[in-house]
Amino acid sequence: MHQSEQSPKPFGKQATLDYKKTLDHLIWMASMKGAKHYAWDRAKKLDADPTGLWRGIADDLTKAMNEKSGED
Repeated sequence: MHQSEQSPKPFGKQATLDYKKTLDHLIWMASMKGAKHYAWDRAKKLDADPTGLWRGIADDLTKAMNEKSGED
């Protein structure tokens, strides 16, 4: 998995699981033409969340999608 160095580790195990689950969902959505724009927009909004829980998720989505495009 592609969790950035700024992942929610200080928030505990559940937050890390939530981050991974959300990132996986965003990757799945970004893979579909009809939901791609929404997934990127959502990742940016989560990344800007003032709690810091989602910091780095937009970068992680970018990395995952770049790797995924290299698999084709």
